[in-house]
Amino acid sequence: QAEKGLTGYADGARLLLQSMKPMGVNSLLGAVGSFLLVPSAYELAISTALGEYVDTIIFKDSAEVDKSLDFLIEKKTRGSIFPLDAINLPGSIRIDQRKAPGGQDEIIGIASELVKYPPEYRDIVDLLLGQVIVVKDRSVARALLSGSNWRSLPGLRVVTLTGALYLVNGLTAVGSSRGGILSR
Repeated sequence: QAEKGLTGYADGARLLLQSMKPMGVNSLLGAVGSFLLVPSAYELAISTALGEYVDTIIFKDSAEVDKSLDFLIEKKTRGSIFPLDAINLPGSIRIDQRKAPGGQDEIIGIASELVKYPPEYRDIVDLLLGQVIVVKDRSVARALLSGSNWRSLPGLRVVTLTGALYLVNGLTAVGSSRGGILSR
């Protein structure tokens, strides 16, 4: 019932999901959070890493994106869209846990490798989670970012199992954004 009623989605995502198919927009595939299968132990970390992108609407191609953007503007609401054919990947991180500060069991792994998803969404998962390292706690995150060779990775983000997010530029944030979608 929650999924059918689109409970927990941001207004823009809910409006697009409810309205685009009846308006003849056929390339809409769904929201990012609706196709990810996340182990419960990682839900908070993955939800925090995704932030507002958990509600991003995926389209097969760019052809019908303008119609959707015009609809969001008309409704005066915010939304985000990923057309599969327009994704430009910066590349995923590959880390050697043996070289990381702290014990090997303190770094859980790369977020994109901790979730399951249909193969056609690999580029989106790599874009959103391929540069996110999931770690046990804040002390591991700080130790990881204090290493000079780790800090130089562009786009690196480190997130703890309790939902603390660290960026290489020094910004730290806590709390997930609409994680209920992943829980479903």
